Amino acid sequence: MVVAFGLRFWEYWNLPFQHDELSALLRTYINGWDGFIETSVKRDNHPAGVQLLIWGLTASGGYSAWWIKLPFLLAGVWSIWLTYALANRLAGQSTALISAAILSSAQLHITYSQWARPYILGLCAVLVVAWLLVRIRASDDGHAHLKGNRIRKPDHKICVDGPMCGVGPVRYGVGNTV
Repeated sequence: MVVAFGLRFWEYWNLPFQHDELSALLRTYINGWDGFIETSVKRDNHPAGVQLLIWGLTASGGYSAWWIKLPFLLAGVWSIWLTYALANRLAGQSTALISAAILSSAQLHITYSQWARPYILGLCAVLVVAWLLVRIRASDDGHAHLKGNRIRKPDHKICVDGPMCGVGPVRYGVGNTV
């Protein structure tokens, strides 16, 4: 986590805005809620929540790059911890450590952590939901076992089927679903 924090916050005070961030910042120069919806939300294909966050940040702390980028950098570091926690729960500590190490040093993840855009917040949201679902659906032996959208008893036929959740139990056999 120290390495991940260091790589993301390297030259933190000198991080410039990228073109896409400047575009988002230009859409914060509006008056009132109606103007925000018309100018910032309806004209942009990105999620409105991130634009709302940027609007709130600029209203409360100004247009400094360090201030605007701070929540996104912290979300980047937090996503590594969430990846570790999720992988540790599903696959064990060695897999969790490898996953966290790769994510900590991956240039794409570092870059998206430094941009005040929705990419890293979307990753964090997905990881939080996955982590909560795994914690909610943990089996009796304390380990999480997912098969499609059903929890399975440990029988070495474990499958995380992602978006095909409803198809998972059919395609891989229902077996010992709980």
